[in-house]
Amino acid sequence: MKTGAGVLALLAVGASAAGCQRHAAPARRTVKAPGAGPGTRPARAALRASLTALKEQYAPGERLFLLFRLTNVSKGADAQPVTVDGRLRFLVQVRVHVLERTGREVPYPGWEICGEMPPARREDFVSIPPRFTYGTEFSGEDWEVAVTEPGTYEVYASFGSGEDGASFGLRAWTGHLDANRVKITVAERQSEG
Repeated sequence: MKTGAGVLALLAVGASAAGCQRHAAPARRTVKAPGAGPGTRPARAALRASLTALKEQYAPGERLFLLFRLTNVSKGADAQPVTVDGRLRFLVQVRVHVLERTGREVPYPGWEICGEMPPARREDFVSIPPRFTYGTEFSGEDWEVAVTEPGTYEVYASFGSGEDGASFGLRAWTGHLDANRVKITVAERQSEG
C-alpha cells in the first residue's frame, strides 16, 4: 500500500435467505463518484473495486477465501471523500463470479442471489477519504462459493448499490463496478489407498 493511503475498515458479513433472483454480470468499468454530503460539488473522485484471493489453491468443494475492497483513487486538488452504502452484503451488493477457461460462468452453491437488503440506516453509509480503502473478507462459513471440479478458474466480484442516502442528506455513490480478476486452482481429488 502506498504511503499516505490507508484502510478504512474491514467487515465480516454473511448472506441472508429469502426470495431469490439471478443477476447478469455488469460491464467492467470505473465509475465517477458523487460528492460526499449535502451542498458539496460533485467529487472528481473515482471508486475502484478490487479482489484479492487470500488463498490460491483449493480442494474440490472447499469454500473460496477472498478479500473485496473499494478504494477512493482520487488524487490532486479536487480529491474528495466518496460516500458509499457500506453494508457490502454478499449476494445482494457483492456478487462473486467464477469463470472457466472458456469464459463460461460456473454455478456454485449460493449461485442464486437470495434476500433483500433491509432499509438503509444513516450509520450504514461510510465516507472513504481519498486514497483510502474500505472492504470485507468473504471466507469460511459466511458464504457458499465453492468449486467442485478440478481446474484453473478466474474469479471476480461485482459491486452494485442503488442507495444514494438522500433521505439522510447524503449524496452517496450509486452504480455498478467490477473488480479485477484473480486466478484460483482447484486440485485433483486425491485417490484413497
